[in-house]
Amino acid sequence: MSKERVNVGVVLGGMSAEHEVSWRSAGTIIQALDPEAYQPIPILIDKQGDWLLLETNEVFSDDLLAAPDPKPLPGGRRILLDRAEGALFLVRKDGGTRMHRLDVIFPAVHG
Repeated sequence: MSKERVNVGVVLGGMSAEHEVSWRSAGTIIQALDPEAYQPIPILIDKQGDWLLLETNEVFSDDLLAAPDPKPLPGGRRILLDRAEGALFLVRKDGGTRMHRLDVIFPAVHG
């Protein structure tokens, strides 16, 4: 019987001068997670304070990290957190569609 992986929201970025350092920390956290037990879900707080859903591989993209504004990401990335039914969900900011249920959040924001 296979066990369902734990969804780990890894929050990175932020509006401080430590934004880039936070990206590196999030990458280290994601690499340390056992992929058979944990599903990382990277959540970027951009420099303007918007919350965006990233793909795991994007956390390791130097081009994206160096971009002055990551909003050119494909659509549907702006998210909100919603606590409902005794759980925490990521929902699309532009329509309220649930995207992921989070089991735990790992903050990697600095500053």
